[in-house]
Amino acid sequence: MGLTVSGSSLGGIIFPIMLNRLFISQGFAGGVRSSAYLVLGCLAVSNLIMRPRLPGRKKGGSPPPSPLSLFKEPKYSIAVAAAFFIALGIFFPFFYIQVYAEYNGLSQTVSFYSLAILNAASVFGRTLPNALADKYGVFNLILPCCFSASVLIFAMFGATNAGGVIAFSIIFGFFSGGYVSLLSPVFITMSKSVSEIGVRVGYAFIIVGIAALIGTPICGALLVRTNNGFYAPIIFSGVATALGSGLLVVARQLQARDKNTWKV
Repeated sequence: MGLTVSGSSLGGIIFPIMLNRLFISQGFAGGVRSSAYLVLGCLAVSNLIMRPRLPGRKKGGSPPPSPLSLFKEPKYSIAVAAAFFIALGIFFPFFYIQVYAEYNGLSQTVSFYSLAILNAASVFGRTLPNALADKYGVFNLILPCCFSASVLIFAMFGATNAGGVIAFSIIFGFFSGGYVSLLSPVFITMSKSVSEIGVRVGYAFIIVGIAALIGTPICGALLVRTNNGFYAPIIFSGVATALGSGLLVVARQLQARDKNTWKV
């Protein structure tokens, strides 16, 4: 899972640099079209070469659980709520780190590459915690990543020079990458059988996707309402991520009780 998700971080290194240069040479419309053609080509290749590893559900087999039965499980509902609040706040730096660097009067070079640096660090955050999670448990690895990410969002208040922005991008990229790559395994470990994995992950990500969709526009609205002051979106994102991390602790405790082990 970690290796698969790390591909989006690699794209996150390439695309910001590519788009910034394309906007200069081809304009906004030309740059967007060029990136769309690249994405289309990558999707075409991936769809042609992908194969399912496991056979599909046989006819007459046990049907997947209903959404109602899943959300009646306290640990699943709490974990979904936790992921919702974390997704509401954790993506703020991905969208606004370049604007934040410009707001603090940093050089064009620093603001230009800050997002690429963040995504480069995220490659390691999306692979190393996953390798450790196989031994120590998914919840035990995602929790420190989420709490660290929430603290680091508040640390943006002090990252006002070039060194601060670069250091923030590296450290936050690593810990936020752990959340992104370990979230699916959190829901997978709650499954009682293989037939449940798809529905558990799917229903959860419908809700998490809504949070990821509305979180950054909320931050943008807060930024405008405070005359481009970053204190409101930073507080909103940090509180949301911290709240979600706290709920994830509760879900972890319920999972540990059900599994009768601390390695969850």
